[in-house]
Amino acid sequence: MKQLFLFLLLAFSTTLFAQRFTLEGQVKDPDAISLEGATVYVQSLKDSITMAYGITNKTGQFSININAEEETKLLFNVAYLGYQPYSKDIDVPTENKFNMGTVTLSDQIEELDVVSIIGKAPPIVIKKDTIEYNADSFKTLANDRAEDLLKKLPGVEFDIDGNITVNGVEVEAINVDGMEFFGEKMGDIALKNLPSNVISKVQVTDYKTNLQKFTGEESDSGTKEINIKIKKGKNTAFFGDLNGGVGTDDKYQANATYSK
Repeated sequence: MKQLFLFLLLAFSTTLFAQRFTLEGQVKDPDAISLEGATVYVQSLKDSITMAYGITNKTGQFSININAEEETKLLFNVAYLGYQPYSKDIDVPTENKFNMGTVTLSDQIEELDVVSIIGKAPPIVIKKDTIEYNADSFKTLANDRAEDLLKKLPGVEFDIDGNITVNGVEVEAINVDGMEFFGEKMGDIALKNLPSNVISKVQVTDYKTNLQKFTGEESDSGTKEINIKIKKGKNTAFFGDLNGGVGTDDKYQANATYSK
């Protein structure tokens, strides 16, 4: 009986260990030149949920940690401006590391239809100091709010007190369409009330003071800020409903009008 228990424990531990692995590789162009800044991401084959992502370094290399959970197959993707998107099914390895080798991207062909070149927008795009999440790439429920969406984004974490970090860096401000929502720096009303299905993108950048934004100075805060972009045509109806639901405080009334 004891031997059986040890066997089952070992098998269970091995399964859990196999679910977590590191995916490595290198991205190059057709001329074998390494591509820096390519977005690499892995999705579930069952529901296309993004499970992990990363960005290639100066030598085109990437390394991302993946928790495959109950998945046996995953979809590996690479996106880079000016090149055709790359996708490949991969089996979840039994080892804790899997190397994709060299991934060669093909040039975009200008004669082709734009839709067939670009295809579906990648769930995550990293450009310079900005991480941009495509909201429609992350599965949410009908009644989910902005906070529920953010909790599904890779790299975004909420602690027990509601503080937010992105890849371990503190978030100092949350805006909606580039502005404070109802005068709140951390956007609590937006997070609790904004329906997830009206959100187009979630952008993460280095936090800047209003003066730094005005003068174009670089950020020196060491923290991040989140900007929630609303889908076209969705802002007017939502803000009208919210304006009637949160009361008649002058501050709320004044700030609700900017989006109409």
